[in-house]
Amino acid sequence: MGDLVTDEEITLGAWEGDENALGALVVKHFGAFERAIAKKYPVLGTHDIEDVVALGIRRFWEHRHEYDGQRALVGYVFGFIKNVAREHVACRLKWQKARAMETLTDPTDADQFRDLRTENRLDDIEEKHKGFLEAIKTVLAQMQPIDKAIWMTFAFAREDVNAGELGRKLGNEFQNGEPIPAGTVRVKKSR
Repeated sequence: MGDLVTDEEITLGAWEGDENALGALVVKHFGAFERAIAKKYPVLGTHDIEDVVALGIRRFWEHRHEYDGQRALVGYVFGFIKNVAREHVACRLKWQKARAMETLTDPTDADQFRDLRTENRLDDIEEKHKGFLEAIKTVLAQMQPIDKAIWMTFAFAREDVNAGELGRKLGNEFQNGEPIPAGTVRVKKSR
C-alpha cells in the first residue's frame, strides 16, 4: 500500500484488510493516543499506557468493518482505547480491593485500621462519643462470631464487598468449608 499519509487512506486500507494500514495507523497516531490516555488516566504507568493503546488499536482492527467512515477515524479508534483503559483501571481497582480483603487478618480487629496520623483524632472521637461506642461494643459482644464478621467487614469496606465471595471466605472459616449463601450474608448485614 505504500506510505499512508491521510486517515482516509488508512480507512480504505483497513476496510480492505491491508495490514500496512494498521502499521500506518500505529505510526501516525500511537504517540497522540498515548499522551491522551496518560492525561485522562494518570494512574496508569508508561508500560500500562502502551499496552492499553496497543490493545485498543487491536480491538479496532478486529472490528474495523463496523467503522462506517462517518466519524473521524482517530475518534473512533480512541473510543476503543478509552474502553480498554477503563477496563484496565477497573480491573486494577478490583484487584486492589481483593488484595486488601486478603490481607485482613481479622475483620473484627479495629486496631489494624488505625493510622498513626489519625490516632489523636480517633482518641478525641472515642472520648466524645464514649457512651455510643460502649453501646456498640455491647451489641458486638452479644453477636454470633459469623454475624460480627459480616457486620465488621461491611462496616469497614462499605458496599465494595461481594456477598458471595465473603460467604465463601466465612464459610471456610466458620462452617468447615461450606459457603454461606450470598443472600444470607446480605440479610445478616442488614439486621
